[in-house]
Amino acid sequence: VEFRAEQNRCIFEAIRDHIDTNIKRRERLVQASREVTVAAKNLIFELHRVGIEVLYMRRERARDCDETEASQSRLFGTRRAEGNDPQARLAGVDMRLTQIANLILSRIAPELDEDKAAAAVFHRAYSPGLQEFVEALSMRYFLETGALISLDQVQRFFDECAKRTSENECAATELCVLRADEKRAAFTLNPADYLLGLGDLGGELMRVAVTAVSRGDEDTPRDILKFLRELQTHMETFAQPFSVPTASFGPNEYGGKVAELQRSVHKVERVCYALSMRKSEVSVLYDADSSAAVEHLQRVIEGELRTASVISHEDA
Repeated sequence: VEFRAEQNRCIFEAIRDHIDTNIKRRERLVQASREVTVAAKNLIFELHRVGIEVLYMRRERARDCDETEASQSRLFGTRRAEGNDPQARLAGVDMRLTQIANLILSRIAPELDEDKAAAAVFHRAYSPGLQEFVEALSMRYFLETGALISLDQVQRFFDECAKRTSENECAATELCVLRADEKRAAFTLNPADYLLGLGDLGGELMRVAVTAVSRGDEDTPRDILKFLRELQTHMETFAQPFSVPTASFGPNEYGGKVAELQRSVHKVERVCYALSMRKSEVSVLYDADSSAAVEHLQRVIEGELRTASVISHEDA
């Protein structure tokens, strides 16, 4: 009897230690995910500040035209910030992306590398941070290329960051520099985190489109609308298969992302529709290069944007 009691005590102590270990690991993953989320959100804010300039820079390179031809493609002319170097700020964005990737590799990847089942068991603990990072990385890629970043490209980004082991290859910040006892583990991005991150991309590009219109750009909203429609079409393809809760997708998690993407597409459509309608209303004066017509059109568009902003707050 005493032997059996001792045996049962050892079994329960092992179970207790296993549960305690999992709880501590989950807490570490949640904390790391929150740090990644905060860093990625701050990076997205920076992308909004520099994004329009990057879009103009890419468009001008693609068209290879002079300032006169470029200005003719905009309604009111573009108001660029004086002394603002998009390339330098974009390099800063790339550095911060590398820092966030290093944070993932140093804080999240080692926790998942200890156990093959850990990635699935603790997926909900660290998934929000990865989704936010994919959103920031995909937004950065779109602003410069106008295309959608692939899962393989995101994975290659992690692989390249993992190879950079020396501290002098990245900025010496608390997000980037590794302690001596921290190791870099191999990390494989879950396709579910990639898809869920893309679901949030629509809202950020919708804000870029609204900002572009307020600055007199009629090409960027239409380019973004075309891109978002294609993204919506492809993401809706997986809506039905992923409607059932799994280890990677919560109840209606993927469907909620698709619905939010649809709302973003609808808002960009309204902006483009208002832009086309108001432009046609003053087309005679606009063709005559009337400054009064341009000023009138700008005031009307800004009124439409204020109305759309109020509707967005009511929807939220």
